[in-house]
Amino acid sequence: MIYRRQTLRELGVLRYAYALRMILSAYWVYRRSAWLLMDRTRAAFVARSRVNARLVQQNPEVDAVILIASNSGYEPPLGPGRPQLLLYMDHGNLLSKALAPRGFSLEESKIYPVWNSLERRALRMQDRILVMGKLVKPALEAAYGLQPEKVRAVGAGPGLDADIERDRGSKDPLNRTILFVGKLAPVKGLAILLQAFARVRKAYPDATLHVVTPSAVAAPGVVPHTQLEEGELKKLFYSCCIFAMPAFKEPLGLVFVEAMWSKCACVGTTTGSMPELIEDGVTGYLVEPGDAAALADRLMTLLADPEKTRIMGERGYAAAQRYWNWDAVVARMFGEKD
Repeated sequence: MIYRRQTLRELGVLRYAYALRMILSAYWVYRRSAWLLMDRTRAAFVARSRVNARLVQQNPEVDAVILIASNSGYEPPLGPGRPQLLLYMDHGNLLSKALAPRGFSLEESKIYPVWNSLERRALRMQDRILVMGKLVKPALEAAYGLQPEKVRAVGAGPGLDADIERDRGSKDPLNRTILFVGKLAPVKGLAILLQAFARVRKAYPDATLHVVTPSAVAAPGVVPHTQLEEGELKKLFYSCCIFAMPAFKEPLGLVFVEAMWSKCACVGTTTGSMPELIEDGVTGYLVEPGDAAALADRLMTLLADPEKTRIMGERGYAAAQRYWNWDAVVARMFGEKD
């Protein structure tokens, strides 16, 4: 079995022609959003299809090819002996478009409708769809008209190579530190977290919130980090006792998985994949998206009881070892475990 991320480089010199077509078609359709949505055009669909074809043709001896991509229109040749095509994904554009408005624009909502038709076609072409989250599975089936037996939830592992026990990291259970990590700050609920943290600081003036996001944030008790190396980010995960990201949209939050591998108690919202990642009251807490008062209350509950916070972190770590790790994901892909 081959497990690969698609890249236009595999097209050789043809990649330059495809890249130009993608740029021009994105500008024609999306104008100001062209650079963000360049991979959501018919030209991108065709380019990735050609990449898939090359990938399969170059490896005729394998049993299956697992494609890590948002969509693939390559139609495999019919007949016995051909490799199975499996697509590993976290979400779909139609699911993003169905989200309720939250006062900010999601770039995914601007995607031209023809992309959804191409995406549906691509998904139906695959032999099997592997999704990260169990909660995404039924939503994807309903949105794209997929047969339930074709879609399998296999989980995911951390994107950051974190394991606090392996690395012999340690936490001070008495330190009042909270961590937020998210590139798309509005979507990930940073504004709500800052509102909640202002309330937290009134009760706990020594509380600290570390914010890792591209744009600097200034507020009492907030420590901004705009650029961190992997080792520095890992140290933050290992030192902070609470991880909070009250996202409005979260297909599957690998940052929560990384927090679990770092023995952080996690606080998220009731939307997306977070109810699957966080066992409310056991490994952390869930609040309604946009509810700054409830978020502040849960954060203060954890800060007031370091032992409870420590136990939640330990339980989260055990859950990550059991389910949220790449060895277990591969075993589920092969159907070896649930």
